[in-house]
Amino acid sequence: MLLLRRVRLRRPVLVSVIICVPQYAVASAEDALRQKTNINAFWRYQRGDVPEAQAPAFDDSSWQAVGLPHSFSIPYFMSPDFYVGYGWHRKHLQLPRSIAGKRISLQFDGVFQEAEVFVNGRNAGNHKGGYTGFWLDITEVARPGANIVAVRVNNVWNPRLAPRAGEHVFSGGIYRNVYLVITDPLKTIKSVSVNRYMWRRR
Repeated sequence: MLLLRRVRLRRPVLVSVIICVPQYAVASAEDALRQKTNINAFWRYQRGDVPEAQAPAFDDSSWQAVGLPHSFSIPYFMSPDFYVGYGWHRKHLQLPRSIAGKRISLQFDGVFQEAEVFVNGRNAGNHKGGYTGFWLDITEVARPGANIVAVRVNNVWNPRLAPRAGEHVFSGGIYRNVYLVITDPLKTIKSVSVNRYMWRRR
């Protein structure tokens, strides 16, 4: 026969508890804390290295209206020439008032091959490498309401970046998806000291 008796603890005991949570419940919690939105639509593009194109007041109304993914040469396999150089992508991005107090990020799945990202005229970060995605935290430069995202891209051959050889040509551009990611600030949970009753087996 299994008997249980109650034992009073003299000192606080730190108790670790393993809680089994259904996978769907975890996914729902993550969705509630993290909003990920595809922002591929309604970009503007201009070939060439345009001076001051990162400025919020810059007039891009004459630029080509494009959607992402986008390449400098579209479609590059039918283009009469292959462009190597710089290009600019700009997007007018509206953010809700609810972003106040939250972390705002941009997720780029692929830009070939060097990218300089500006938000509201300020440099939010740079990335080198056409085959790796990257994240940029833009919390400090984004704001509720109207925002301007400008990306200066180049596909100039760089001996320090892969691919460094081969016969294939590599078109520049934002050639994969871009997402806006809004998350709640990171919170920590303190350890809990328990000084109650514990049951033990006899």
